[in-house]
Amino acid sequence: MRTYLNKIKSYLGYFLCFLYRKLFFRTFFWRIAPTIRKWITSTFTFYNIKTVIIKNKFRINLDLNDYDGIYIYMHHQYEPRVTQELEKFLRCKENFIDIGANIGFFSLFASKLLEEGNVYSFEASPEIYSKLEDNIKINDIQNITAYNYAISDEIKDVVIYESSRAHRGLTSIRALSEDISKKRKVKSISIDSILDELPKISLVKIDIEGAEFLALNGMKNLLKRDTPNIILELTDEFLKELDSSSLEVCDFLKSFNYRLYKLTTDGYEELDSIESRQCNILATMENLI
Repeated sequence: MRTYLNKIKSYLGYFLCFLYRKLFFRTFFWRIAPTIRKWITSTFTFYNIKTVIIKNKFRINLDLNDYDGIYIYMHHQYEPRVTQELEKFLRCKENFIDIGANIGFFSLFASKLLEEGNVYSFEASPEIYSKLEDNIKINDIQNITAYNYAISDEIKDVVIYESSRAHRGLTSIRALSEDISKKRKVKSISIDSILDELPKISLVKIDIEGAEFLALNGMKNLLKRDTPNIILELTDEFLKELDSSSLEVCDFLKSFNYRLYKLTTDGYEELDSIESRQCNILATMENLI
C-alpha cells in the first residue's frame, strides 16, 4: 500500500513539474519560482530517470531527485548565460574542453555546435561519469571524448568527496561533511600532461567546486599555446578551502593578459572588484565593453 501511495505522490510531482514549466515565463510566477521549485524537490520523491530533449538538439537522461536534474527537467535549460557563451564562442571546426562535465549538459550542447570539431569532457566521479557516458551514447555522438579524471595541477591520486544524490554536482576534492558525502580515491591529471593529444582549443569551461585554480595552474602551456576563452565558476569560499581565492584566480588569468568579465543576465560587467558571492566569469582576449 505504501509503495502504491508513493507512486501516486511521484506522479503528482511530475504533474507539478509540468505546471511549473508552463508557468515559469509568466512574470508573476517567475518571482516565486525558486520557492516553488525548492518545495517540489523537498516534498516529492521521483522513481524514474526522465529523458528530455533540449532545444531539439540532444537528449539527456535526468535523475529528478538531483538538484541539477530537476532544474533541467523543469526549465529545459541549464545556466543560460553559460549556454549563450558557448553559442557565441564556438564555431563548427573548433574544439572545447569541459572540466567538471557532470552528466554532460554543456558537453552535449557543444557537440551539436561543433559539427567538425571535438569536445573533451572531464568528470572525476565514477558514478557521475557513467551517467555522462550514457548521455553520450543515447545521442550516438562521436565527437565527445570523455575522461574519468579529476583535473588538477599534477598527476596523482586524490580523494574526492562525492556529494549525495540530492546534489551530485557539489562533488569536489574539498572536504564535504560525511553525512552528505562519501570519500573515493580517483586519479587526477593536468591538462598540460595530455597537451600533445589535444588540438587547438578555443574554449574551456571549468566548474569544479573550488579546484579551479589547481586546474588553471595545470594548463599554463595550453594557455600559452592556444589562448582559449575561459568560462569558470568562482566561489571564493570554496577556493579558500583549497588554499586559493578568487583574487588569486583573477591575478593568474591577468598574468596571461586576459580581460575578465562577470556574466550577468543582461550581458557582461568588467570585473573590477572580486565577488564574494558565487558567479560565472569569462576570461578572454577580446574587449567586450
